[in-house]
Amino acid sequence: MPNLSRIGRHATTISKQDGYTIVTLHKTNVVKFNDEEIILNSGGWRTVTTKTRMNQASNQFNLGYLVFQTVSVWYVNFYGIIFNFRDNVKLFRKKAYYQYNSSKPSIDENKAFFNWFKDTCEVKH
Repeated sequence: MPNLSRIGRHATTISKQDGYTIVTLHKTNVVKFNDEEIILNSGGWRTVTTKTRMNQASNQFNLGYLVFQTVSVWYVNFYGIIFNFRDNVKLFRKKAYYQYNSSKPSIDENKAFFNWFKDTCEVKH
């Protein structure tokens, strides 16, 4: 099991550019952040290693998010707000909200999240 408190070294670099700290896995900037925002990007590589590097960056730099997966759908928990993962999603650090740069989540993504939520959480009426 990987160490989640620090970023792994295999095929990974940490650099600074234009006021951002950037975590790069192979050739993909998987995490890019500054004092205002965090940008998450899998580059289409929805792998265990990509998710691990994202979570290691969150832990090492105290960024406040967790990327997780149920079945084949990725989610982000950002200070208790859970939403579908999308490439290049921006997390705004000072206000704890997020914004997609693309279209809304698909019906299948919403159904998958609802089913996971229903099966995982106790719903009280």
